[in-house]
Amino acid sequence: MRDFLTFLYSCGAPLNRFPLTVAILLMVSSCSEELPSHIEPKNVLLGSSNTVFNYGPFNQQVDLTVHIWLNLTNNFDESFDALLNVKGEMRITLTKDPSYTKTFTVQTSNLWDRAKFDPRTNRLIVDPGETVRFLLKWDLVDDNGRDLTAQVFKYKRDPWCIGRKFSAPEKFTVQGFMNLFDKTGYVFLPASSVEICHIDAWAPTCARPPDGQACAYYDLIPYSRR
Repeated sequence: MRDFLTFLYSCGAPLNRFPLTVAILLMVSSCSEELPSHIEPKNVLLGSSNTVFNYGPFNQQVDLTVHIWLNLTNNFDESFDALLNVKGEMRITLTKDPSYTKTFTVQTSNLWDRAKFDPRTNRLIVDPGETVRFLLKWDLVDDNGRDLTAQVFKYKRDPWCIGRKFSAPEKFTVQGFMNLFDKTGYVFLPASSVEICHIDAWAPTCARPPDGQACAYYDLIPYSRR
């Protein structure tokens, strides 16, 4: 109460002559000091991406494509429970020749983590510290219809597996932006550099390189023939 009376006095209310109720009226009508406005939190979603060539079974089928994972992490101290409004764009570009670019439109169908997504209401819950992932798949054909496996990648035959070839590494840059909820706004996924080594055929009876280790396997091949 003492702080409140001091505040009234600073606003010019004559507390020694008027009842408290009158002082309050004077404070409301004449005091120019205002309470601070609500400040919306910033950077409530943090974005990142990681890219890897997938070799072998994935989601119950053989998949030989580049997987681009988009990660959005709730950096706020409260849960989000809102309608999805997924919009965005991702690009992967050949570093040495940016004319080879693939552009993706990010959509709700790319949402991978669906445990807390209700497709009937289109609502998604993201708890504090939780990450929601989206998946884009690339068949190594660019926006102009050019097949990088034929025009860019250089291969070695696998001497331990007949009919299979490994490509030398090629560097790519991945970056973009996307919107998850209307209130959180667009999240930028900063540029990341990645090396991709392509494997041209699935050979279930041959040794399978660990995920993301195709380039290391390429380095073990002792000779180079197309």
